[in-house]
Amino acid sequence: MDLPIRVPDILAIAVYLSAMVAAGFYFARKNETTEAYFVGNRNFPGWVLGLSMLGTIISSATFLALPAAAYVLDWRQLSVNLVLPFVAILAVVVFIPFFRRGGLTTAFEYLGRRYGALPRLYGTFSFILMQLIRMAQILFLVSLPIQFLTGAPITLVIVGCGLFIAFYTIAGGIEAVVWTDVLQAVILMVGGLLCFLLIAWDLPGGFRQILEVGAENDKFSLSSFEWNLSERTFWTVAILGIINWLAIYGGDQNMVQRYAAAPSTREARKATLIYSALALPLWIMFF
Repeated sequence: MDLPIRVPDILAIAVYLSAMVAAGFYFARKNETTEAYFVGNRNFPGWVLGLSMLGTIISSATFLALPAAAYVLDWRQLSVNLVLPFVAILAVVVFIPFFRRGGLTTAFEYLGRRYGALPRLYGTFSFILMQLIRMAQILFLVSLPIQFLTGAPITLVIVGCGLFIAFYTIAGGIEAVVWTDVLQAVILMVGGLLCFLLIAWDLPGGFRQILEVGAENDKFSLSSFEWNLSERTFWTVAILGIINWLAIYGGDQNMVQRYAAAPSTREARKATLIYSALALPLWIMFF
């Protein structure tokens, strides 16, 4: 059977995977203390942490699920992300100083200090459970194109990808996570932009045709602005977005650990603003 994958594709993937493994080994040798393993001795510049946040939030769901949502319906799911700048301001003013003030390493240390061991364990377990569900979705989505390209069984692809990612992140600690996220964020942004430009280039009418066909089929609609909580209107999706981003900025370990890894509150704020400024235009492009 002829497979869509070509030799240059295989070489590019092999180089990328080798770089990830090398990063895991490299940073594993540098981690001599718990502080270094979990927060990188709090020495990451704001721009690095901002790109790392972006690399964490962009995934196979961004590439596959967002365009699919726009194709099936319209841009109503974008409303979840339109509220991001407002919650980011709240994070800069309230959440970041709060977590930085206590010198925390994880989002759950505060629960332990304030309420005791049981709430801390509950918060930790809940976060791990939600991450397992999230990673299951991401691994499944990324495995679909890999299966299509290689013909390998999807179960094997999922297990292989999961073990590979677990290896270099667990071995290298937060430094491996942050720096590989930076590389991945650049690759994903450039790759997504190239995909978009190539699509527009191949169309007879170019970018104008995308706008015309999208407008004719009402694909740029943010749904109804009627106040109806039983339907997926602009307001219900926006409310969902506020709840989602408050949870992420105000207690998600992926974000809080990056707040803690910055050398100062100013750099942590810079990271959050850089991430927020890049993420929204990127999501709009994928929609």
